[in-house]
Amino acid sequence: MPRIRTIKPQFWFDEDLGSIAREARLLYIGLWNLSDDQGVFEWRPQQIKAQLFPYDADIQNGTIDGWLGDLTKVGNLVRFSHNGKNYGYIPT
Repeated sequence: MPRIRTIKPQFWFDEDLGSIAREARLLYIGLWNLSDDQGVFEWRPQQIKAQLFPYDADIQNGTIDGWLGDLTKVGNLVRFSHNGKNYGYIPT
């Protein structure tokens, strides 16, 4: 179930996040709503696209996967598998 989360003011000054696409940063904020209380979400780009960008026909599943990869590269996501399913973890 989606959760209500808040954005702290220092989010906007994070240099690592500032190095990736604006849309990837928006995805990151959206993932906070999809994550459970431990910061874990299912790594399913098609489902994530449907939940966070339902009105954006120009965004493809591969684009979501790329943004997830960008967030992983800057250390804001960790991808892992458990019982044959892929998950993401938001460490902070």
